[in-house]
Amino acid sequence: MISIEHNWMKTEAQINFLKKIATTLDPCYRDVQSRVLSELEGKLKTATLTMDQLVIHEKEKKKEKERDLDIPAVTKALEKMGPSKKVKYAFQKGSLESIRDDLENWQRRFDPSWMLTMRIADSLIDEELDQEERKPQQTKFIIAAKGVRDAARESTSTSSPTDGSIFKSATILTTDETSIPFSSALLCQLPDSKEHVLVDTMICNPIANMDRTMRDVRKLARILSKVDPSTFSLLACIGVIRSSTTCTKQPFSGVYQGQSKEHPTFKFLFAIPTSLSSPKSLRALLIESNPWYPLNSRFDLAKQLTSSVLFIHSSQFVHKNIRPETTIIFEKGEKSRSDLGKLFLVGFEKFRPAEGITYRTSDGIWQHDLYRHPSRQGTQPEEEYQMQHDIYSLGVVLLELGLWQSFITYPNPPPSSPTSSSSSSDTKQAELEDPTTPIPPAFITQYASEKDMRKRATAIKAHVISLASEMLPARMGRKYADIVLLCLRCLDSAPPLGPTVEGEGGEDGKGSYCGPGGEFEDVFDEDGIVVGVKYIEKILLKMQEISV
Repeated sequence: MISIEHNWMKTEAQINFLKKIATTLDPCYRDVQSRVLSELEGKLKTATLTMDQLVIHEKEKKKEKERDLDIPAVTKALEKMGPSKKVKYAFQKGSLESIRDDLENWQRRFDPSWMLTMRIADSLIDEELDQEERKPQQTKFIIAAKGVRDAARESTSTSSPTDGSIFKSATILTTDETSIPFSSALLCQLPDSKEHVLVDTMICNPIANMDRTMRDVRKLARILSKVDPSTFSLLACIGVIRSSTTCTKQPFSGVYQGQSKEHPTFKFLFAIPTSLSSPKSLRALLIESNPWYPLNSRFDLAKQLTSSVLFIHSSQFVHKNIRPETTIIFEKGEKSRSDLGKLFLVGFEKFRPAEGITYRTSDGIWQHDLYRHPSRQGTQPEEEYQMQHDIYSLGVVLLELGLWQSFITYPNPPPSSPTSSSSSSDTKQAELEDPTTPIPPAFITQYASEKDMRKRATAIKAHVISLASEMLPARMGRKYADIVLLCLRCLDSAPPLGPTVEGEGGEDGKGSYCGPGGEFEDVFDEDGIVVGVKYIEKILLKMQEISV
């Protein structure tokens, strides 16, 4: 009952805030929120009716239509009910737990879409957020959103890159490191403590302006320090360490330099919630391909990942590096072979503020390019990076997650569980991510002879789309397949909907499913609201609606 009341109080505060800033909202955004809130109205009526049956006398039930929905009042009544009513409650407990789960699932859909309002540049929103901050009873989620908005709007040109406390001394970490296989992230222990933090290392682009990079790092760290991990699927940053690493490869081309060179690095330190442990990368889980994990656990990971991408966009930066290696899953509480756990997106080494400078450089490494849109592949990408490119990367990861198999394999992969290391050298980043030479899938090698990089990238993308259209519906359902196809085609001209010319069920009962696409083509808006609304409507909400 406490959980139901807490959720309702949070929801009520969020709805009241939307009412106050309604005049600033894009019409398309208002339409999406209206549909989401209409769903809530139906759930609240069901919840109120179920709880009324426990605490309201039969005569009072006749007046139900005249009463307002008041979840807090009903929950307080439940707390005061007598012994005979508690017996009845025992029989109704399943219904109440169902109500709680229903409301929590709805909240997971509502929170990311509500967060998009933080991108709107309007003084009315700032005024209302200031009012929220002055309230004696604050709503944690709204205050966290305000912190993210304030950090994102800090000037990147006038602020000192070293002021504040976000930059830490290297002595904050011990030399006790634990690698996370198939990820460049590490677990490090804090001095004089049993507490561990996740360390995510960013190697600087050698052509980037270091002063601007320092400011961008500071800005990102400040933004991430305000997030709520339980809601955002992003870990909270507790600081950044400036360091350097010796590389034999050019970090943004993957080409051997002939001799070792020093490159500046920034280590982002992330707090790990106390209830979580034993992190694994999604790549490790895909290589492991444990058949014991039920379908609903994989859908749950997909929902968490789609939410985290919108939270990143709402925080006004692009990730640029969404891959299974940058997706970390922690075990929750007692280990269960049927529960995959809590997902967090890391790997911010190639991040950029949404309004920041893009250098149109990349590393050209095939196992990275696999998750990049064709226009962003190679060492000199053709287009500037935008949110739609993150959406494409999301589509490739969702495809692997749905097929539950890794596109990238290794001849002698290491154990999938974290392993300790006695060395603290930064030179291990490449080895942690590629413990052995990665083996490309057949659909990569078959186009290796194509010298035109754009043609090769386009052919690989076409193959990935065919995998999604032909294999995903049978494994994850048509709705999931549609979402993946929409991500993969987000920058394409809209293809015909439904079956191809042969027909989904032609004379031979076969035929390739075409699916949706093109809804994000040529979308541009100053605040990033239109693309965010389309993402909510076409991807986030449809993913959250899937139930198993």
